[in-house]
Amino acid sequence: MRSVLDMVEGRNAPLPPGHNSCGKTLSSMGSHQCRFPVREVIGRIFFCAEDVPAGEWMPGKQHGCYCRFHREFLRGCLPVTEAAA
Repeated sequence: MRSVLDMVEGRNAPLPPGHNSCGKTLSSMGSHQCRFPVREVIGRIFFCAEDVPAGEWMPGKQHGCYCRFHREFLRGCLPVTEAAA
């Protein structure tokens, strides 16, 4: 099983169907946009940035700041800290 960090390192993290962006840096994102890392370029991490409906935005919960696609993608995966232990 690959971790999120493995996917970013390999630059092959999945994006939601129909997503036309290459991602955004954290500083350029709005408050309710998916924080799933999709690629890294020379030390800069880019995130999915798909809009997350207010009712689905759950900071503090596992995967709570991810869009529906990325929450479903990670369903059943161990958190990176647990997978590394």
